[in-house]
Amino acid sequence: MRQIATLSDFAVVQRLADYLLTLDVETRLEQAPEGWIVWVCDEDRVPQAREVLPEFLKNPTDARYAFAPREAAARRRQEEEVEEAFRKRQVRVRERWDEGREAPRVLTYVLVTLCVAVGLATNLGGQSNDGQSNNVLRRLLVSEYVRPTLPEIQAGQLWRVVTPIFLHFGMVHLLFNMLMLLDLGGRVESRIGTWRYLAIVLVIAVVSNLAQYYLGPFSLKEWRKLFEPSPLFGGMSGVVYGLFGYVWMKSRFDPASGLQMSASTVVILMAWLAIGLTGFLVEAIANGAHAGGLIVGLVIGYAPHLWQRLRRD
Repeated sequence: MRQIATLSDFAVVQRLADYLLTLDVETRLEQAPEGWIVWVCDEDRVPQAREVLPEFLKNPTDARYAFAPREAAARRRQEEEVEEAFRKRQVRVRERWDEGREAPRVLTYVLVTLCVAVGLATNLGGQSNDGQSNNVLRRLLVSEYVRPTLPEIQAGQLWRVVTPIFLHFGMVHLLFNMLMLLDLGGRVESRIGTWRYLAIVLVIAVVSNLAQYYLGPFSLKEWRKLFEPSPLFGGMSGVVYGLFGYVWMKSRFDPASGLQMSASTVVILMAWLAIGLTGFLVEAIANGAHAGGLIVGLVIGYAPHLWQRLRRD
């Protein structure tokens, strides 16, 4: 900030400040014993202000300066409105963060509990002497037949489009998915609330399960199996990838949501998706569920931002 003048007449000083503001030169006025000191806030604007000053002081009441008070007042009002809007946004962001910290994660814990319970009831997909676990598993599969029409669902067993997410085949499969669900799912539920979270989980579950069923157990290694329906799959990973896509979009296009996704997490999960698609390092991965879940999660996360853009345009 640099001083450019000291004047005794406040009316002249105010008109000078108004005129300089119309030239995008911001000033500060300070009262001193010798008069009013005019300070230019931006050092880069000092030469421009000093160039204007002598001409202005020759005739401060000149008609060409008459518009300055009105235009300067309009600019100041606009700046105040922008600052007020910014303060309100900051308050909303803090409120959403506070809500997120306090919101329970009940549904996430319920989903984890159900997965563990189903894992015990189905012997994690293993064989059982009494056959009971196999019966439970069959009732939770998307279908017991390889038929595109999904006869059980058409017969009213609608739970089958969701329940494969609770099936897991092996302890590692269960443990990995539960850890990811607690992390991603817990964050999403704590930010958006349990009911909205439930709706998102159900949509992702249905899409990812149907994608896996109709695409089949394909990979680049087994590309001939693409579009060969198969009901023998399960796991929460499709939902996990959907939540990953949702949080990814929110972190990029809606920072006020409080949902953040680090670049390293994006790289790790996308790399794992790519590894699964190759089929060379790990077999029997539900690539269709992963891809379907990821796509629907990306769409759900990006859709509000796209809608706002379309409304503005």
